[in-house]
Amino acid sequence: RGWLPLREALSARLHRAGIHATADQIVTTAGATDALDLVVWSFLYPAQYVLVEEPGPFIHTQRLLASGLWILRVRRLDDGPDLEQLAELAEKYRPKAFFCSSVLQNPTCTSMSPRKAHQLLKLAEQHDFWIVDDDSYGDLLPRAQQGAVTRLAALDHFERVIHIGSFSRTLSPGLRAGFLAASGQRLEPMLLRRSVGSIHSSLLSDQVVHHALVEGGYEVHCEKLRKKLATSGKALLAKIRARGWQAGDAGAGMYL
Repeated sequence: RGWLPLREALSARLHRAGIHATADQIVTTAGATDALDLVVWSFLYPAQYVLVEEPGPFIHTQRLLASGLWILRVRRLDDGPDLEQLAELAEKYRPKAFFCSSVLQNPTCTSMSPRKAHQLLKLAEQHDFWIVDDDSYGDLLPRAQQGAVTRLAALDHFERVIHIGSFSRTLSPGLRAGFLAASGQRLEPMLLRRSVGSIHSSLLSDQVVHHALVEGGYEVHCEKLRKKLATSGKALLAKIRARGWQAGDAGAGMYL
């Protein structure tokens, strides 16, 4: 599962976000991509249907296609996925899973509304699919906006949701540090896959992240990063609009 002190620190952070995951429900990984691999290889098989957001992270699409899965694309709107389109696709194709982001989605930097999050979970139960919520960019959300977003695992309590997080976007891309949180039942096949795949998480990476979270001023660092991104984003937005192009300011995150 990874280094216990880090998993305990992650459990405390998730708890503050309304996600009640014990240390035993958390597995540290080599970034969000490694977590995604664990999920795909543990539960999905070639020629099965899965749902992804459009636009969405290209790495998700590449990984799913490389695994032989059939991809169904769901439009991403300002407040989350287009649930009418999702319901139609789910009714017709009976997909196994939906890969999405409830907070600062890549690449739109939009967050899912609480209303839409509730509706999505109802659709997942109705059509019997589970959800992978990629929260890789969540730490870039300003504190003032934290209360306006709802992470799916906070509502679902891991009945159908697997929650993925990453520190590669905030600490260092080369660090390759992330985690996933899920129910004990879903963790069992993933831990079996880990034991014959990567064998173990990186103890050094786990310890570096733990130091950053507990002693290294991680929250202060993220606040500085948010301000730098906001300044750079406004400057870029002005240049884009000066050329006569249309662009919207998401107000947070890495993308316009």
